[in-house]
Amino acid sequence: MILGFQGKSDQVTVVGFFGSVVNYSQIGTVSFADGTTLSSQDLHRRYFAQLATAQQDFISGTALNDTLIGLDGNDYLSGKEGNDQLQGDAGDDNLSGDEGNDTLVDGAGNDWLSGGGGHDLFKLEGGGIDKLSDFTGSDTVQLWQGTTLTGLTFQRNYFMDQLDIGRKGSSDVVQLSGYWRYPDFNQIQGGTILLGDGSTITPEIFYAHALRNSAGNDQITNFASDDRLLQGLAGNDRIEGGRGNDTLEGGAGDDTVIGYGGEDTFVFGRGDGQDQLVNYDNNETRSPDGSPLPLRGTLKLRDLRAADISIRSGDQGSLMLEVLGSNDKLTIAGYFRYIDSSNAHNVAVARIQFADGVIWGKDEIQAARLNYQLGYEQLFEGDAGNNQLQGQASRDLLRGFAGNDALYGFQGDDRLEGGDGDDQLDGSEGNDKLFAGTGNDKYVFRSNWGQDVIDNTGGGTDWLIFTDVERNQFSFRREGMDLMIGVVGDASRSVRVLNHFNGGEAAIAYVQPKSGNGISAAEIARLIPPNTPTAGNDNLNGTSTAESLAGGIGNDTIYGLGGNDTLAGDDGDDRLNGGEGDDTLRGGAGNDQLFGEAGNDLLDGGGSGNDTLNGGLGHDFYIVTNGRETIVENAGEGSDTVMTGTTYTLGAYLENLTLVGTSAINGTGNALNNVLTGNNGANRLDGGLGSDTYALAKGGGADVIRDFDTTANNVDAIQFKDVKSTEISAVQKVGVNLVLKYGATDQVTVENYFDATNALAYRIEQFKFSDSVVWNNTQIQAKVVTAKLQADLAQGSADIVLSRPPMVEAASQITSVEQQLASLVSAMSAFAPMDAALLQQTIPSHEHYMPMITANRLM
Repeated sequence: MILGFQGKSDQVTVVGFFGSVVNYSQIGTVSFADGTTLSSQDLHRRYFAQLATAQQDFISGTALNDTLIGLDGNDYLSGKEGNDQLQGDAGDDNLSGDEGNDTLVDGAGNDWLSGGGGHDLFKLEGGGIDKLSDFTGSDTVQLWQGTTLTGLTFQRNYFMDQLDIGRKGSSDVVQLSGYWRYPDFNQIQGGTILLGDGSTITPEIFYAHALRNSAGNDQITNFASDDRLLQGLAGNDRIEGGRGNDTLEGGAGDDTVIGYGGEDTFVFGRGDGQDQLVNYDNNETRSPDGSPLPLRGTLKLRDLRAADISIRSGDQGSLMLEVLGSNDKLTIAGYFRYIDSSNAHNVAVARIQFADGVIWGKDEIQAARLNYQLGYEQLFEGDAGNNQLQGQASRDLLRGFAGNDALYGFQGDDRLEGGDGDDQLDGSEGNDKLFAGTGNDKYVFRSNWGQDVIDNTGGGTDWLIFTDVERNQFSFRREGMDLMIGVVGDASRSVRVLNHFNGGEAAIAYVQPKSGNGISAAEIARLIPPNTPTAGNDNLNGTSTAESLAGGIGNDTIYGLGGNDTLAGDDGDDRLNGGEGDDTLRGGAGNDQLFGEAGNDLLDGGGSGNDTLNGGLGHDFYIVTNGRETIVENAGEGSDTVMTGTTYTLGAYLENLTLVGTSAINGTGNALNNVLTGNNGANRLDGGLGSDTYALAKGGGADVIRDFDTTANNVDAIQFKDVKSTEISAVQKVGVNLVLKYGATDQVTVENYFDATNALAYRIEQFKFSDSVVWNNTQIQAKVVTAKLQADLAQGSADIVLSRPPMVEAASQITSVEQQLASLVSAMSAFAPMDAALLQQTIPSHEHYMPMITANRLM
């Protein structure tokens, strides 16, 4: 520590003062002439207090117990070792306790608080949207003063596995990052969350809100406790049972139900849609005696008897349970593949319980699959060769298995399964169900077909061939994710292609009319009337191809799915999901939620609401219009860019900031390697920590760069997009600032570039030009000197007193202007009058030699 005295050059250095908690270099007391004394703790506090400013601060603590205060500005406070107290105050601050039992206080603004090691206390005293992360040990969260349980909201954020606690009647939210991730082990759940009166909120309160269902597409995940009922209601839900003995029911919609460990009960019934069940039990693969573990779990069929279903093998050994007379289906992943292996407990349920009380075990389920005549009058099966199978006038089941098979159902409501190979399926009369399987298959429809259903799972290039329907007689429409093909004027004939709009192997490739010339899937998508928004709350779904979907009035939910989609929420509080592809999402008015998901997406909240933008994977672009948007990014999800016409500070995991428009606004980076691009106004740019790049161009105005970073080996650069090195009209030293002028009226000022006390901290290491020339500090120093001399001499004054420029850093290169001039005069002595070489240097040499230089016309 250095103790200085105001108005004096005297100072006292206490070597090693900040070394460690157990520090023999600390002093006990400092006494002053007026009798005042300061302890080492007093000195410690005063030192850190003077570091805090109203601007953006980067303050790091020591191994001692530090108190760091950020004041105004978007500050970065790091406690390091010791039991520290960090307080952000105003601004969007980043507080990191690091090691020790730390206290972190948020203050106003959207703050990020990271506890680090030790037993930390997080105190919420300000407002905004705060994120708490890095929980280790038994930490404590103290919520806002005066808050009660009834004054709070609780929400589970599945995209960040975080718990969001909000204050009713305000926009204040605290986000506990990772709270729900691996809940049996997460340390924060072993800690304490306190209300404003000091009472504790139990985890059961959070669980109750997390397990709440709705009529939408829910994700509900249970925990380790037993005997919970999880219901999905309507919507395409994902329900995870956790490790206890749970009861899981997807309800209406196409749901995914996952049991994990425990003796779980899965409920399914008529009208529940097309669900997938995974009974993943991650116990040991064998019992202690080496035998396979017993199966666990019950599939309870709510309103179905054995005669109401059919059971067959599906893809990759799955069990397919279909409800006769409907499109309802339940798939148990991997059941038949592993039922006789040591891994059976990981995929299979132990029993099926029907509505009439009948229970099937493993043997009955196997027999039902092998017999497979439940609801069918006759069974026709092929072998591994190329088979031709024909049904009768009854309700038949035809199974081709491997090979290139031809299956003809004839009369009756038949079921045709092609299996592997390039198969041809012709249901003929009746309402048939067609499953071609793998390979390049053909579905044939003659004049007398009925209302058929195709499950095209299996992949390949598959065709629908119609022998008596012309192109202009087709009608195409979409129902959910299914493609409906009809005949104009004939309601008795139709084909439903299940999940066609999910794309991939479920989609058919072509529809061929009577006159040939197949209609491709892409053309069919164009022929289908677009999703038409209403004044209500719409649920719109895209396809695997590119399209534009708009919500209109109401609180809408839009899924783009595959393709490069354009989604617009318009009015209302909308939720937009881009899915795969490079999507454009525009929220419009209202408080919108935009999720880019996979691909390089553009997210624009728009309007004046409080929008949440989550780009997901890929290199995403965010448009910020009002500054109230919340951007959510994670590590490893690409290089993302924020574009805005307002003053903005990059949040966590955002790499680039581009200012647009002509307003005089500011841009601030974070601890990453940022690219900050100015607009056509006067900007103030601050990259903060990291190796940052400042992108400037002609017409950009008078910009100011402040780059304070003491990190070793960081390389900051100014990149001139369209400015050559020869187009720099001036390189000036103004006080301790560096000024470069270019273009008509453009210039950039690097604050404190020549600050001798922090020479490297404020330094821009590289100046890159459009002609591939790069200047470093050595060239800048040389050009500043030359420019100064030329400017002074141009005034015609012979008694100019030049200020002493800074020295060159390297000890081997410490050469002042005086030394350079002395060498120059020595070399001139053969040509100049002799008395010039004999002049005594009783005044600074550059002042002494100026008349001679002028007389000899060297400049």
